[in-house]
Amino acid sequence: MSVFAEQLTKTSDTILIVDDSPSDIINLTTLLKPLNTMIQVATNAPKALGILNKHIPTLILLDVYMQGIDGFQLCREIKQSKKLKVIPIIFITAANDENSIINGFKYGGQDYITKPYNADELVARVKSQLKIAQQSRKLSQAYKELEYFSYSASHELKSPILIINQLIHILKEQQLSEKDKTELFEHLDEKCKQSTMMIDGLLKFSRTFQHKLKIDKIDVGKICRQLINEFTQLDTTRKYQVTIDRQSHFIWIDETLFTILIQNILSNAFKFTKNRSITQINISFKKKSQYFIIEIRDNGIGFDNNYKGKIFTMFSRLHPFSEYHGNGIGLATVKRIMDRINGKIKIESIIDRGTKVSLFFKNDNGSNIGCL
Repeated sequence: MSVFAEQLTKTSDTILIVDDSPSDIINLTTLLKPLNTMIQVATNAPKALGILNKHIPTLILLDVYMQGIDGFQLCREIKQSKKLKVIPIIFITAANDENSIINGFKYGGQDYITKPYNADELVARVKSQLKIAQQSRKLSQAYKELEYFSYSASHELKSPILIINQLIHILKEQQLSEKDKTELFEHLDEKCKQSTMMIDGLLKFSRTFQHKLKIDKIDVGKICRQLINEFTQLDTTRKYQVTIDRQSHFIWIDETLFTILIQNILSNAFKFTKNRSITQINISFKKKSQYFIIEIRDNGIGFDNNYKGKIFTMFSRLHPFSEYHGNGIGLATVKRIMDRINGKIKIESIIDRGTKVSLFFKNDNGSNIGCL
């Protein structure tokens, strides 16, 4: 059984050109080609609305004077739609009179360009609107993440605190035997540990949002070996069989986030192999297409594929806290880091057979990943 979780891919920018002049369409598509954006074309308002019903572009370049419904009317209709009103619109008009410009902004346009237009100016204005749209998407996503973070934190922390409160009332109001008191104190201690681990996990998770990226060339093998050494030293009573590629591999990445990333994955690997006679962990590196891939395998208890939708959710736990301590935030943190660096994560697991985590680091230009 396997589960594949991919980071939220960067939205591909799309520009919709609405113009009834074939020559103007050719000129615009030629000028915008170096931006590496997808271009869609509509020669009138009905065709434009048909495209918008199927796909929401990043930006619309809208001619004002067209046969039938003109650009101002089409803009007004777009801005009345809850789904479409966020799309920025740049008007393209042959008129350079004040009324046309005022109407363009009145109906919801973000900018305007007059014909005949200067090529450099047009590209600059388009790039500016695309950048604003990208920043708006990031802000919207950050808001959603913050909202979810706040809700999850308040909801999950409330549960152990309520249980602690109930146990304290039992201690105060009931006559208990020494055995019952011991069990109750053990339960209290466990819930306090659980709350502390949740708070600690939340703080670490929040730092992945706030951390300012510092990109350096790092030896990923060296960091992985250091972390393996740290984990094995935590419990010297266990037997370990650890294999790791001894070759030095370098990628350009923020070292702090990379360390947190591997640390969380190895933490799970060591945690869920604790009852094995021998803890087996294998770390390997390889390059494939545009990705540098790190694979971390263990022989732990694995998990059921039915829970594949939960494993990257904050506070998600597939096993009782009493059996395997943890805050349920580790894989959510891993996912968040991979999102920040435009990477991917893939997890394959078989119950009682172990788990393999594959991390895909994007090699955009073919030169930022190397090995010795």
